[in-house]
Amino acid sequence: MPNQKQDGQLSGQPERELPLGVKLLLTLEGHEGLVYSVAFDSVGRILASASGDQTLKLWDVASGELLRTLEGHNDHVMSVALDPLGQTLASGSVDHTVRLWDVATGKLLHILERSKGFVKSVAFDPAGRILASGGGDRMVKLWDVSSGELLRTLEGHKRYVSGIAFDSVGRILASASGDQTLKLWDVSSGELLRTLEGHNDHVMSVAFDPAGRILASGSDDQTVKLWDVATGKLLRTLEGHTRRVNAVTFSMDGQLLASESSDGTLRLWSCETWETVAIIPEPPESNLWRLGLAFHPTSPLLVTSGSKPDAPEGERYRLIHFWELDLNVLLGKEPDVRPAMKAVHHTTAKIVLVGDHSVGKSALGWHLAYGEFKEQAATHGQQFWVLPQLGKLREDGTECEAILWDLAGQPDYRLIHTLFLDDVDLALILFDASDISDPLHGVEFWLEQLKAGRLAPRSEANQGHSACLKILVGARSDRGAPALTVEELEAFCRQRGISGYLGTSAKAGWGLAELIRRMKELIVWEDKPATVTTVTFKRIKDYVLKLKENLQDQRMVASLPELREPLERTDATWEFTDEEIMTAVGHLENYGYVKRLRTSKGEERILLAPEILNNLASSFVLEARHNPKGLGSLEEKRLLAGEYQFHEGEYQFRELKKLSKEERDVLLDSA
Repeated sequence: MPNQKQDGQLSGQPERELPLGVKLLLTLEGHEGLVYSVAFDSVGRILASASGDQTLKLWDVASGELLRTLEGHNDHVMSVALDPLGQTLASGSVDHTVRLWDVATGKLLHILERSKGFVKSVAFDPAGRILASGGGDRMVKLWDVSSGELLRTLEGHKRYVSGIAFDSVGRILASASGDQTLKLWDVSSGELLRTLEGHNDHVMSVAFDPAGRILASGSDDQTVKLWDVATGKLLRTLEGHTRRVNAVTFSMDGQLLASESSDGTLRLWSCETWETVAIIPEPPESNLWRLGLAFHPTSPLLVTSGSKPDAPEGERYRLIHFWELDLNVLLGKEPDVRPAMKAVHHTTAKIVLVGDHSVGKSALGWHLAYGEFKEQAATHGQQFWVLPQLGKLREDGTECEAILWDLAGQPDYRLIHTLFLDDVDLALILFDASDISDPLHGVEFWLEQLKAGRLAPRSEANQGHSACLKILVGARSDRGAPALTVEELEAFCRQRGISGYLGTSAKAGWGLAELIRRMKELIVWEDKPATVTTVTFKRIKDYVLKLKENLQDQRMVASLPELREPLERTDATWEFTDEEIMTAVGHLENYGYVKRLRTSKGEERILLAPEILNNLASSFVLEARHNPKGLGSLEEKRLLAGEYQFHEGEYQFRELKKLSKEERDVLLDSA
């Protein structure tokens, strides 16, 4: 008989500090290995659990009594599901099999066809007639529950399938994968409806809200994302976890979303505000891959795999915890109860300045950002400015911030910088209006690159992303009238899907107010997905971005202690962890603001000027072109040893001279 403990911890174990509105009601102990997965039947009478001890267990929810142990798998059992009637149990295992069991007797009904890889996830459709499975063979398989026959195989993922879920009516199936995507499938036809892209690492889990309108996904990129099922549009990104998000699930009333992470926390999010309303602590366990998370179908209970508070690593997550939730307290409906933890809602628009070199991009960007003209040297790297005049506060409280990126246009650098044109909201395509011989030189090239950057990663099934908006900008209009008439330029814009033409002069200030007005018109802030982040994450991000504004006066490569010390000086009462710093830096890296590097000793570094890597890569291209044998290649050993001498006048050479040998070695290796 398993150990049970009502209203608290197992006997003799220390108490853990729990948030208001959360109570540990019951703990079940019986598995000898990690509890990977838990699942209720549709009425919440029976709980099933799957474990690394190669068994499944069935529990009576009311009493916590162990009803039955099912044995037969010969490796870790990764996932478990109960059909809506509570009559059939499905399990998926590392032993490459999916098995169906009779709940009443524990009898094995079917061993479904062996897959070519582990089975990570199983799920019944709402009618209980179809079972879906997914795992290491990169496929989703649909099975007839009564006969055990394979109905259909859904192919398209490029890596393992880590999570699957049916919508509330069984019409759509969602699958999550290590290829960083989610896919939506039509169950009856097997047609791929849509591919959802936006995560920056493996997608670990997926769940529909009870209405089937919102899809939640948890990822190795430490975020939870919310998607509109009908359009595929990304609605929100939820930040707060500092490690992989293993599992996500909605409460049956649609009021809460739960997420479980390898950082040792369970987070509860309000589905009204999408802010964190409670954090339940669990001892962290490295590199675990689990889905041990389920809401009771009728009661305010959350069941999770868990640990004794003092359990050593390697012996954690062998328990099953029942958490009783007070929704009035958690959702702020109880008077005289502290409000939910503070969160910051924000969104960013990415605007790029592109065009051939020496057309005045940097001078225009500087004037837009600072309201004055300043002579600018040719830009070989990337630089960016915040444009506060384009920002706003949305009615839903989301802070909107516009970032203007200036990308170098020299032919030798375009190869690298065109890689950074994905997810652009607005492009300002500059040309030299005073060029008589070929005024639109380079415009067609950047139009093609913007199109490729927006569409190349998207599949034909993904309809959730619109094309990048563009303005054709004639620069340096103070030098003389453009070689083409305004009518000819407007016709050019109409033919190529450009919003329109505008002549400007950064030096004289001509056209800049009108340019700002047009940019405001084209950025539809209400359509931008919001990120809900912690105050700590936001403060760290803002601080790091401030550091980037004056890189000439400081080191461009910072260690974790070098970031922590000045952050602590900003507020003596502010408490934050190293993991929170690196997670916030990681989110900035996803936007291209910084780059995380690692030394040969495994130590982390933060590169505040990631464009240096791009510049070095461009220099590698230049040096390869000068290969004396005409091979177009470099010798890796010579490169890492610093034997290639870039030209003294090159921007990246000048920047490298400022760095220590260790920093140069890290940069060369990373590039």
